[in-house]
Amino acid sequence: MSNWLVYYYQPSPKMRNSGMTLFVTQGALFAGITLLGLIAASGRLIDAFLDPWIGSKSDSCKHPLGRRMPFMRYAAIPFGIITTLVFVSPVNHVSTVNNVILFILVLAFYFCMTCYCTPFNALIPGWAAPRS
Repeated sequence: MSNWLVYYYQPSPKMRNSGMTLFVTQGALFAGITLLGLIAASGRLIDAFLDPWIGSKSDSCKHPLGRRMPFMRYAAIPFGIITTLVFVSPVNHVSTVNNVILFILVLAFYFCMTCYCTPFNALIPGWAAPRS
């Protein structure tokens, strides 16, 4: 996600010269930190707190379908939709609205990713274990 965010929201000068539209504030905001850098770092920071929390919720789940499947079922569709929406800007030029929406969507992306991937990764040892 981080690579695609930079590619799409901070295009190279060559891509800008070929007509790629800018949607979010460009350049350093302070101390060399860009808006996109802040957004990506915020997403990772939230992810660091969400991973153990969702892992704990998944471990203690008593659902009839198992501990992991309910999380993955309910997260899959929102995860796909939010991943797509991250790359759809409501305003067709640099705008504070785009900045705020992108921030919210990136946080939602990391939440949905955690809700799907953390339980999925917990299933892997069961698949890799030798069958007797």
